[in-house]
Amino acid sequence: MQSLFKCKVCGNTKLTEPDKNYQYFQDYTYCQAEWLDMTQSLPELETNIFWRSDEIPEPGEKRILKVSHPFCCELGKQFKTLFQPAMSSVNGIGEPPEELEQSAIVTCQLDEFLSKNDFCAWISVTVKEVILLSELYQYYPAQVNPDLFAPFTTHNPHSVQLCSFTWKNWDYDCWTMQGDVGEWKLFFTDPSGKKHLLLLGYWGSCDEILYIGNIIKN
Repeated sequence: MQSLFKCKVCGNTKLTEPDKNYQYFQDYTYCQAEWLDMTQSLPELETNIFWRSDEIPEPGEKRILKVSHPFCCELGKQFKTLFQPAMSSVNGIGEPPEELEQSAIVTCQLDEFLSKNDFCAWISVTVKEVILLSELYQYYPAQVNPDLFAPFTTHNPHSVQLCSFTWKNWDYDCWTMQGDVGEWKLFFTDPSGKKHLLLLGYWGSCDEILYIGNIIKN
């Protein structure tokens, strides 16, 4: 059994093709799941109000996630997703920035669909691998592409918003058009002073994709 959900906006099940401009990233995923708090019972499928988890997943754990379009995976197969603690899961990456230290790329095995409709599902998974975002640069071999370090720019400030922040070793850059479409980049500076582009996310009204890797300037 394979999940292939309909988009709530257009009803399509089509998945976005990875952007060839981002071929230097070694991985990508369509899944940015919502992690249920481990103390909570399974909510109704239609509700968006539930306790998100603050507990970093550990290999071997059984966890419950809510997924929707463009998530796609077969039972027994593995997929990667982003774990963020509760507040940044709801508010967006780096909000608050201290939760970056507890965020990770997690590989899960899809064990069971607990409840499912055409648009979303609660699923049970087994956690297989957890890589903290601050350790991604040690996991993926470095790829050189200085072009990806250029900040987002706009010549139309009335329709496109730019936002960025720096916190400790982290730098975040983002653009969005009224929240309906946007793109963000997350950088980490290692103890030697080298800056790494770890994640690049894109979202639109009907699609979403997260690129994962280790891009450096030189």
